[in-house]
Amino acid sequence: MKKQIFSLSMVLIILFGCTLNRYGRYTKKKFKTKNDKVIVIGTIYRRNKSKEILPGAGIKSADTGQLILSDRDGKYRIELQEGEYRIHATAVGFESTSTKPFKLVNGDSIVVDFILKEVPSVFVD
Repeated sequence: MKKQIFSLSMVLIILFGCTLNRYGRYTKKKFKTKNDKVIVIGTIYRRNKSKEILPGAGIKSADTGQLILSDRDGKYRIELQEGEYRIHATAVGFESTSTKPFKLVNGDSIVVDFILKEVPSVFVD
């Protein structure tokens, strides 16, 4: 029973957390590349004093639905088409956050690092 409640709570956190942007933070830095691709790269961190990396976090482009996971070093890379995007980051046990919409043209690249805050654990007997 406890396992089912925990599983249900994780699903709810992920579903409802995808729309939140008030607990986590992100930074972004835009630069030009010599190719005609649009690339978003970054690292996912856990919000604590040591700013630890967070592997296995989900990164999603809200506009394309493209979903990837951060690697074991917390890093991710998304190749997109020219356009306007909003990027979401989420992980089980953490509150989600997202960027404000930003526009990219061919040759643009952007570094978006996310810092996610842990959700307090709740146990039900």
